Amino acid sequence: MKKTIIGIAMLLMTSACSIANDEQSGNRNNGVEVEVKPVQQVLLPGRAILVDAHVTQGNENVADAEEVQIEIWNEDRTAHEVVMASHWRDGVYRAKTIFAESGTYYINALVKDKDGSATAPQQEWVINNIVGEPQQSS
Repeated sequence: MKKTIIGIAMLLMTSACSIANDEQSGNRNNGVEVEVKPVQQVLLPGRAILVDAHVTQGNENVADAEEVQIEIWNEDRTAHEVVMASHWRDGVYRAKTIFAESGTYYINALVKDKDGSATAPQQEWVINNIVGEPQQSS
């Protein structure tokens, strides 16, 4: 019985420490969500492309995020580009980038605000030279 009580006490202490560490490090999202999408329907290499990140918390738009970063990388390269997005309107943060060449790119967004942080699910975008060719992701 005594061992069981000690075991439960240690488990509670470990849980409390873990929660405190998460709160101190900002590893909580408190319902903050981010959705990333391109503004243009056709994504061409060598042309400016606008990337929108819509940040919400519950049903509310977040217009005062501390930082919104868009991370972009080509599937054939290890280098990642990080572009800072600025608040545009209604919780939408916008960044501009240029994809230098055709290929498959991965896009992700990281939001930091006073209530924590959130990361968008990674997306795969296909950049084509040919207008009208269907954009497929594998």
